[in-house]
Amino acid sequence: MEKNDEKFIDNDVLLNDYMNHGRMPFTLELNGDEYVYQYLVDTYHSILYRDLLKRYPINNPYLIEHLLE
Repeated sequence: MEKNDEKFIDNDVLLNDYMNHGRMPFTLELNGDEYVYQYLVDTYHSILYRDLLKRYPINNPYLIEHLLE
C-alpha cells in the first residue's frame, strides 16, 4: 500500500489510539477524547461499585477506589 493511498493508516497512529482509548466497542462511536475518557471513567466506576463493592464486604470503598487509580 502506498502512502498516498486514501486507505493507508499509519501504524503509529493506530497504536497510539489503542493505547489511549482501549478498544471497548462503544468508544468507536464517540467523537473526541473527552467523551471517550468520560465513558471509560464511567465504565470503571460502574464495574467498581456494581461488581466489587456489592459482592464483597468492603468497609472503606474510598480506599479501594484510591488503590485502583
